Amino acid sequence: MTAPAAPHPILLPAATDPYLVPDGRAIAPSSRTELANSSAAPADRTSGALAGVLGAPVIDVLLGRRPLSQIKSRVSPCVHGLLKSGSVRRLLHEPQQRLLSMHACAISPDLVEGCAVIASRIRTRALVLRWERSDGGWSCTFLSVV
Repeated sequence: MTAPAAPHPILLPAATDPYLVPDGRAIAPSSRTELANSSAAPADRTSGALAGVLGAPVIDVLLGRRPLSQIKSRVSPCVHGLLKSGSVRRLLHEPQQRLLSMHACAISPDLVEGCAVIASRIRTRALVLRWERSDGGWSCTFLSVV
């Protein structure tokens, strides 16, 4: 049996009753939203959103659901050439594939690395992606099927 994975951040309403801080003072309730999983820092939430916004279109191209021309400005020339050659798409050419999960981690303010899991009835594969921010915005600069 494997250890349970860390929970995904779940947004919960902030506490409605005053609560005590370590020195015993009562803190008034707030109307803001707090993370149930405090290990998900703001940078992690931002990189997770980036993975969804920029990663999903790359996955759609790989699975043949979107034309490559739609994401040309969001990928580096190297990744564009890889997607255009079709070598990666042939690895993922199976019926009824779907994206199971996508995760990302901010390495620096301008660099995010992520992974995606794609599954079909036949097999499950992992993808590794990297996004870098430049003056032109974010672009996928690395893609590999594991």
